[in-house]
Amino acid sequence: MLKGSSSTSFLLPQQFVEPLPHAPVEISALHYGLLSRNDVHRLSVLPCRRVVGDVKEYGVNDARLGVCDRLSICETCGLNSIECVGHPGHIDLEAPVFHLGFFTTVLRICRTICKRCSHVLLDDTEIDYYKRRLSSSSLEPLQRTMLIKTIQTDAYKTRVCLKCGGLNGVVRRVRPMRLVHEKYHVEPRRGEGPRENPGGFFDAELRTACAYNKVVGECREFVHDFLDPVRVRQLFLAVPPGEVILLGLAPGVSPTDLLMTTLLVPPVPVRPRGCAGTTTVRDDDLTAQYNDILVSTDTMQDGSLDATRYTETWEMLQMRAARLLDSSLPGFPPNVRTSDLKSYAQRLKSKHGRFRCNLSGKRVDYSGRSVISPDPNLDVDELAVPLHVARVLTYPQRVFKANHELMRRLVRNGPHVHPGATTVYLAQEGSKKSLKNERDRHRLAARLAVGDIVERHVMNGDLVLFNRQPSLHRVSMMAHRARVLPFRTFRFNECCCAPYNADFDGDEMNVHFVQTEKARAEALQLMSTARNIISAKNGEPIIACTQDFLAAAYLVTSRDVFFDRGEFSQMVSHWLGPVTQFRLPIPAILKPVELWTGKQLFELIVRPSPEVDVLLSFEAPTKFYTRKGKHDCAEEGYVAFLDSCFISGRLDKKLLGGGAKDGLFARLHTIAGGGYTARVMSRIAQFTSRYLTNYGFSLGLGDVAPTPELNKQKAAVLARSVEVCDGLIKSAKTGRMIPLPGLTVKQSLEARLNTELSKVRDECGTAAVQTLSIHNNTPLIMVQSGSKGSALNIAQMMACVGQQTVSGKRILDAFQDRSLPHFHRFEEAPAARGFVANSFYSGLSPTEFFFHTMAGREGLVDTAVKTAETGYIYRRLMKAMENLSVRYDGTVRNTKGDVIQLRFGEDGLDPQLMEGNSGTPLNLEQEWLSVRAAYARWVVGLLAGSKTASDGNAIRDNENYFNEFISMLPTEGPSFVEACLNGDQEALKVCEEQESREDALHNSNGKTNDRESRPRTGRLRRAVLISHLVKVCSRKFKDDIQDFFVKKVREQQRIRNLLNLPNTSRERTEGGGDNSGPIANKRTKKRAPSLKVKDSKEGGRVSELRDLEMLQTELLPLTRGMVTRFIAQCASKYLRKACEPGTPCGAIAAQSVGEPSTQMTLRTFHFAGVASMSITQGVPRLVEVINANRNIATPVVTAPVLLMEGEENHCEIFRKRARFVKAQIERVLLREVVSEIVEVCSDTEFYLRVHLNMSVITKLHLPINAITVRQRILAAAGHTMSPLRMLNEDCIEVFSLDTLAVYPHFQDARWVHFSLRRILGLLPDVVVGGIGGINRAMISSNGTEVLAEGAELRAVMNLWGVDSTRVVCNHVAVVERVLGIEAARRVIVDEIQNILKAYSLSIDVRHVYLLADLMTQRGVVLGITRYGIQKMNFNVLTMASFERTTDHLYNAAATQRVDRDLSVSDSIIVGKPVPLGTTSFDLLLDGSISNDILPPQRCVKRGMGPNFHTAKRHHLVPLAAEGVFRLDLF
Repeated sequence: MLKGSSSTSFLLPQQFVEPLPHAPVEISALHYGLLSRNDVHRLSVLPCRRVVGDVKEYGVNDARLGVCDRLSICETCGLNSIECVGHPGHIDLEAPVFHLGFFTTVLRICRTICKRCSHVLLDDTEIDYYKRRLSSSSLEPLQRTMLIKTIQTDAYKTRVCLKCGGLNGVVRRVRPMRLVHEKYHVEPRRGEGPRENPGGFFDAELRTACAYNKVVGECREFVHDFLDPVRVRQLFLAVPPGEVILLGLAPGVSPTDLLMTTLLVPPVPVRPRGCAGTTTVRDDDLTAQYNDILVSTDTMQDGSLDATRYTETWEMLQMRAARLLDSSLPGFPPNVRTSDLKSYAQRLKSKHGRFRCNLSGKRVDYSGRSVISPDPNLDVDELAVPLHVARVLTYPQRVFKANHELMRRLVRNGPHVHPGATTVYLAQEGSKKSLKNERDRHRLAARLAVGDIVERHVMNGDLVLFNRQPSLHRVSMMAHRARVLPFRTFRFNECCCAPYNADFDGDEMNVHFVQTEKARAEALQLMSTARNIISAKNGEPIIACTQDFLAAAYLVTSRDVFFDRGEFSQMVSHWLGPVTQFRLPIPAILKPVELWTGKQLFELIVRPSPEVDVLLSFEAPTKFYTRKGKHDCAEEGYVAFLDSCFISGRLDKKLLGGGAKDGLFARLHTIAGGGYTARVMSRIAQFTSRYLTNYGFSLGLGDVAPTPELNKQKAAVLARSVEVCDGLIKSAKTGRMIPLPGLTVKQSLEARLNTELSKVRDECGTAAVQTLSIHNNTPLIMVQSGSKGSALNIAQMMACVGQQTVSGKRILDAFQDRSLPHFHRFEEAPAARGFVANSFYSGLSPTEFFFHTMAGREGLVDTAVKTAETGYIYRRLMKAMENLSVRYDGTVRNTKGDVIQLRFGEDGLDPQLMEGNSGTPLNLEQEWLSVRAAYARWVVGLLAGSKTASDGNAIRDNENYFNEFISMLPTEGPSFVEACLNGDQEALKVCEEQESREDALHNSNGKTNDRESRPRTGRLRRAVLISHLVKVCSRKFKDDIQDFFVKKVREQQRIRNLLNLPNTSRERTEGGGDNSGPIANKRTKKRAPSLKVKDSKEGGRVSELRDLEMLQTELLPLTRGMVTRFIAQCASKYLRKACEPGTPCGAIAAQSVGEPSTQMTLRTFHFAGVASMSITQGVPRLVEVINANRNIATPVVTAPVLLMEGEENHCEIFRKRARFVKAQIERVLLREVVSEIVEVCSDTEFYLRVHLNMSVITKLHLPINAITVRQRILAAAGHTMSPLRMLNEDCIEVFSLDTLAVYPHFQDARWVHFSLRRILGLLPDVVVGGIGGINRAMISSNGTEVLAEGAELRAVMNLWGVDSTRVVCNHVAVVERVLGIEAARRVIVDEIQNILKAYSLSIDVRHVYLLADLMTQRGVVLGITRYGIQKMNFNVLTMASFERTTDHLYNAAATQRVDRDLSVSDSIIVGKPVPLGTTSFDLLLDGSISNDILPPQRCVKRGMGPNFHTAKRHHLVPLAAEGVFRLDLF
């Protein structure tokens, strides 16, 4: 439904055209319907007919239908080919034909109505009921479709019309496009009295037919009532108007519109003529098909055809009309199908059709493409644009007063000199001037006025979009600042390689020059690299240092790296910008020469001068951390920053690389924002690249040459391993090997050999790494720093390549009983099955080289196969989730308003802003360090505010100071924190009073320059922040804070015990008691006179207690002020992490799940609990989950064994119970527990005697005897389709607990032997123990669970000894059927998380929650497939642009579909802004009045710049420089 008309200006660019009063505003809805004969005639400008030769008048190429060449003029509107869009015509068919797209609808309608009176085959009550249901305005299209199907099903069962009594048989399709009515084979049910006599009527009709063709009488049983289009049209015309709605049509629509009586001929510009060769001009395929239809119509109008030829021509017309719609002709014989013609269907569907190629994806102007190359000297947000590209791409710059002279200079430069311009739009004259003529440039420059438009070149600082395909996530296209440089490649900083997934081996990328100020603003605020350092997938940094940067940072930050003043200044100059001010820190070594460390250099990079208000405090372990000593780690594996001072550690990939939430860039982004983080990253890149060049970092063969000691160790390891393998092979061949649980002897041998051979490479690799020196070996430096490679690569280069595997197994036999012709038959030695003992340094033998290529080929094939599979997964996910967004009420809805989640991610937080490693909002440890440093600065500021040292000591001795600034007791802290988090008014009042006292105390001690030492204006009070946090935060976040403080209290208790301080009071115990410790004992002995002498002065005792309490507070400050500050800062940051309304959470979730799938493989993995159980993982398993398959490859039920009260999971009783549960679950066949089955035949009786092997049954703890076997056989015989169904209770007799007899069901001597043999062949396969659907059951490695291969969840849950509340199954459909939809949703979440975890991939669980909620929102599990997406009630264009394009369009037209809320795909197709992000709101709220309207938590401004968490800071002196802060020594 279009509003208004279209009008554009040809003088000014489109973005500067002023909106006209009657210009189109938007497309508010899309209506789909059928064109009647009158509608076609109304749209047409002339009827088309058959023409011969070059005559075009009244033909399908008539000039009144439009023109397609530049010289002709349209005879209807008088415009040329550029301005005329064309005019349609029409063709009136001689006889109606079936419409290919509506043929199924016609068939269903014919089954619904009476073939005699055209009434719907329902009674009046049912008609009224269904009319009332269909008239409801709240009925969704999918529900309406299901209701119409129900009507058609009910009508299809009616054989006798309730109105006229006519007979109605089965109406079926006869290919290719015919309908037959089996009227003469109808058998009325009891009580149905037809008014027609089928026999007499049939005979009369048959006699008439035989009069024309006697052969008809010989085919009596094949005679049916033929429903040709003419008769169908007559039936449709007779349908009562009130019953049309029951046929699935809208009121007022005639069913005859489903038939083709008139064809609308599209305009000529739609089907232009083209050149078939050099000179030949041929018509479009559509034109040729319309001409064929005209030929058939003209032939039928001749009147000289007999009945047979008329019918044949009619069928030819039917085929040609169908071919016009779809040249593949579904349902027609293969000999008439033509795949080379492009009909309407071929132009719409598939990847190259109109929807996907031209409507969903559009070509753009102002773009370029070239090869990429690295340039570390560029900033992270910069892009080097080649000069040639800069002169081609232009921007329409409006002239205003500030840039008037610049624009004049650009105009004078012209298009060939950069910076220049190509075109000028003079607003006052309304003209467009080209600058190619040099004489006109100076004249135009002089005439240039404010308001004109200049198409200028790309200049330094312009915003451009940079993109690499495939665009798997939103950071595949980011905004960069252009820098115009010579040469021909696009260059950017290597830190940006990860989001683009780019390398520099010939990759090409695209650049797009944005053309409007609005686009520039959105690109800067939403798409710039500084705004996308943190990934929306999981909150980890995705733009970070890589390769050379990491190696250089690792080398520089070593403790033995020093620089003198000249070297240090030169290092600073590598990254120093033109406006960057820096101040050299105090040298680490003063005498005999001033020396600075590499750590100080990084301090300067993070904080160039004290005026820079960035105080970074965090601690994190590195990859090579030895877990001993923290800051005193021998390998410098523990990194610590305090107030931007680099305390300890060496930087590696875990601190500077991507994916590190505890790293430098993540913490810096949190406190300083993305802009400053990008600047620091640029400085590191510029410095490290230059440093590594000067350092001379190179790799040679000598670096990986094995030493003689390594060769000896390798030979010893290989000899030992070969000996072990030979022993295993020998034991397997002699039958002495005990198979592993669930495996055969051969499988057990393979598993043991794999385990042994994998140890060889690991041991050789460990020995190889130990022979290398970390100080001068470049491969080891690269591995340690995370720059490139791993210890496995070093092991393969120096020691041993190791076992080669294909599909997770050793090399299988490819020739006759051997892997290669070089080996003996049936040889199982390691060398014969793919073990490569040589290293890459020593060189591979021919057989080893061949085995190595086999493993490499598997990786190539796997990559090629998974690319198409994962691409389809990604496309389905995106199509299903693209419409989901966060609304202003916090819910997640689609464009129709359907609620998918009541709160996004269950807590409403943005995954991109999550700082914790497990998707938690905050990293509490790092926040504690930050708040602790700020609190210490505040205390220092308080003491520094005193005028003299005596005043400072007086403050320390003040009783109020002691009460306010001494840690709470361990018994007080947890209760206080819990009360604050529960919103207790008394606790909040204490917080408010605490903050008031602190402010009063500082005001009384004078002003300082410390931001922490004075209250900030406009700052929310701590109590207010905590109260807001209590209202909005999740229960889990509160529990995390409480658990964190419990851990801190335990640490406090340990410190107080060492200091001999009590945990429940402020009084110190005399003897120490439970609080004594080694340090406390030393202190006690040292201070014995003041502690143990009873007649000591009370003042000294109090002073000593005061000192110890202050020491404990200094080591771990758990004061009320510190705790309230910490909780308040957590509250402030938590409130800023709410997901903003309009966020396209669905598209982000689809990208987050789809992009990691490209890194998976197609292999099967071993189950985590049992090595012998293999389950499907990777891409195949992901496909099973998101498709909601009813049958999966490896269903597994995990049954935890019930642990009784007081038991341990390693006691003998528990182990017996686990074995008993396994015996109950695992399927046992009769053949597995019988010793023999004897066939007994005598003169009087014939039966089978079954003897059970009770020793095996007892050993396996199976609850089986002859009685249970009898019950199982009878249960198997009770099934209707069972081959043993003839057996009954009298046929089975139990002799003893280990013997029973099975008799045949009859004793006839002729059939007894046959019956016995038949039963003998069936009995061994009868399930006599366990669960029938469980193929195998095994006890997990920890002994607490039983793993069952099968999907019998309900049966497993009902077994004794199983903890049924914790039984899980990986089969989503089974869990839905047994436990319900919520349990199925939980399984979907867990399975996707497990799939990603197997590949060390992580995405925020909120994305998985959204996917699971989308799949289960309808109450049933819907797969992300073409059928599942169709059931999710999407719009027509959305489904048509996905799959089955024509089917969806035909169904929408037949049902008169109306889509009012346009989806994302709909908006893109019709050219409307998508209803997400910045276009998701219609009213912008003024922030100046928001404080009076919105609640306080909504008023907290969220940003990504330096003011992200705090206001502007003042100059602070780091505590580490003052020597007043002690590290935790315990």
